[in-house]
Order: sequence, then structure tokens, then C-alpha cells
Amino acid sequence: MVSFDRRYSGQITLSLERSDGGPPPAGVSLAPTNLSANRQTRLEANLSLGVATDTPPAEYALRLKVWSKDFTAYHPIGLTVISRSNPAPNLPLYSAGAGGVYKDGVALPLYGLNWFGLETCDRAPHGLWSGRSVTEILAQVRGYGFNALRLPVSPAV
Repeated sequence: MVSFDRRYSGQITLSLERSDGGPPPAGVSLAPTNLSANRQTRLEANLSLGVATDTPPAEYALRLKVWSKDFTAYHPIGLTVISRSNPAPNLPLYSAGAGGVYKDGVALPLYGLNWFGLETCDRAPHGLWSGRSVTEILAQVRGYGFNALRLPVSPAV
């Protein structure tokens, strides 16, 4: 969804380009490419990016170019294309519903603990200052039988 506060009546053209103004990567397309604007209402439109299967895997810095006879505007878009030749492994399906968490449809018992620190002025899980790595600490937590970890955070900090 893209929206524009600009009040304008007439035809608006949309295009996709690299952030340096060059053409978009091969296989990447945008729809729609034309919109009709009415000065009385805010312009809102659902846009779709199409990515062909042969588009090279990479992170692309793109921008949406919006223009008419009276103005030109740009909106940045980040696009990450992953390789289809290396599909994701067949991972278990996890879901949450009334009464618990399920792995492949079977109830998964959760044994959890709180790891405080991210909500404090230190902004780091408590104990990392001790010189032990996160990997070591989590291995110990797992060794005690815990399979869930809650990291409290506070946006006020």
C-alpha cells in the first residue's frame, strides 16, 4: 500500500528504478504503472512487485518513481531476492492456538524462563558482561531442560 498526501487531479505514472536512477534488475516488475488522481481525496494504491524466478539473488536498493506533468517524487524500496536453487529445508510446522503451541499438530510442552536485561538501561541480556558467550549461556539453559526463553523489552529505555 502506498499513499500520497499530495492533492492532484490527473494521470500519475509509476515506475521502478535502482536508487541511482538506473533500470531495475531483470525480472523485477511493478503493477500498476498508471493511476488516476482526484484532487478531492488522498491517493492510495496497492502496488505489486513481480520477481521472476531467474532474477539474480541479491539485495537491491530500489525506488518508486511517481510523476506527472506537475511533480516528481521518489519513495525508497528495499528488495531482497533469495535463491530458489537452494530451497528452504523441510522444517517442522509450528503453530499457536487455544491452549498452547503445537509442532506438526502435536502439543509442545513449554518450559520457559525470563532473561532480564533488555528492558534496563544496559540494553543487553544480564550476564553477558561475565565473558561467557550467548551460545554457552543458551546451552546451559537448554541443559537445564528449558525450551522457551522470554526477553522482556521496554520501548521507553
